[in-house]
Amino acid sequence: IYFGWFILASCFILMAIGMSARNAFGLFLKPMIEDFQLSRAALSLPVSLSLILFGVSQPIGGLLIRRFGARTAIIWGAALTCAGLVGMGTVRSIWGVYLFFGLLVGMGGIGNSFTAYTPMVGNWFQERRGTALSIVSSGTSVGQITLLPAFAFLIPLLGWRQTFLVTGAAFALVMMPLALFVIRDKPDEAAAPGRAAAPSAVPYDLPWAQCLHKAPFILLTASFFTCGFTVTVMSVHWVPFATDVGFSPALAATAFALGGGLNTVGGLVMGPLSDKLGRKVPLSCIYMFRGLGFFLFIFFKNDVTVWAV
Repeated sequence: IYFGWFILASCFILMAIGMSARNAFGLFLKPMIEDFQLSRAALSLPVSLSLILFGVSQPIGGLLIRRFGARTAIIWGAALTCAGLVGMGTVRSIWGVYLFFGLLVGMGGIGNSFTAYTPMVGNWFQERRGTALSIVSSGTSVGQITLLPAFAFLIPLLGWRQTFLVTGAAFALVMMPLALFVIRDKPDEAAAPGRAAAPSAVPYDLPWAQCLHKAPFILLTASFFTCGFTVTVMSVHWVPFATDVGFSPALAATAFALGGGLNTVGGLVMGPLSDKLGRKVPLSCIYMFRGLGFFLFIFFKNDVTVWAV
């Protein structure tokens, strides 16, 4: 069996756990507000810090990957993410949330993100790279549809602190062995007998400063910013907002998880299409349908649209 399949499976699992841990905060929002007696805006600030640091960590992770390899960045990212989640089980004030979720989970993006997985998967899968990357990307959605309902079940049962503690420890038992013992940066004789080491996955290599004024870079950055902003707002505030307008927490969490599951289907379809049609048209279609979904729920809030969005 080609060792690249183990690499792909590991990246899929790491993506599922890491991103679902970030996207689950909305389920904890109301219980934590009641416990700390804070406003929703005040408790959202550590999440904003986490998202800002997650974004800042991406170029830092890119520099680390270039110098030390993706495996090193992934190990650090998994360790920071798990430490942040376990630490959340011990907090007694808003400052603990800033430290563990805002700082540690945010900086966990240094290696627990698509930035670290993309070059490594590209090294292992020279052909059908889009398909391989779509499988890794779908880990986010599979984690959402499987792990978010688990969070929703555990919070009333154990309380929000114990849920953070238990899930953080469980995630560490899965993420750290994968990062330490399975992940490899590129093929070699030991990992893939009979296969020559793959050439660099990047067909060209410009200094980063020369990319800043290029139109593709600007357009991709703007679209990724918009996509990330809307998705992260949904991940934090979707469940509380849905309960505000009359839906139960369980229904809101299930609908949100279902969206992640269907996103898996879309990702697995778009990956092979991008190999055949190029990246621009599939990506444009994804953004168009996502925008239509937001408009739909803004103007129509009922039992149909909560599932349709």
